[in-house]
Amino acid sequence: MWDSARPGPFDSVKTFTDQLFYLGKNLAGYPDHPWVTSRRQAFSDQASIVFTHADLHLSNIIMSDTSTEVLAIVDWHEAGWYPEFWEYIKAHWTNECWIPGQDWKEYIPIAFQPSYVKESDAFEEYASTGVIL
Repeated sequence: MWDSARPGPFDSVKTFTDQLFYLGKNLAGYPDHPWVTSRRQAFSDQASIVFTHADLHLSNIIMSDTSTEVLAIVDWHEAGWYPEFWEYIKAHWTNECWIPGQDWKEYIPIAFQPSYVKESDAFEEYASTGVIL
């Protein structure tokens, strides 16, 4: 939440998600515009807090040359305690932003259980407005 009025730490999942959507404060009709509120409602304020890498993409996963074994996960600078949906969302988003043409989205629902498709779709639509860069 690098461009936020309050960058954290956050007292609750609700506060985290509210702050995430606060980044869209310059969108027309914020915060009561139906488009914004429908995306915000996709996120549960009751999610668990878990330790998250928050930057998983193919460049940060070192695989064995001879098997499907993961040897290491590197680049932990964005890691921290986040709502349980954040790792899934960020895996989709970092794949889109940093590795064009190397789509691994088909593996994300397999690697991350449970999947958070509703939240991820809402986040991608929200991010497509340009509020999250």
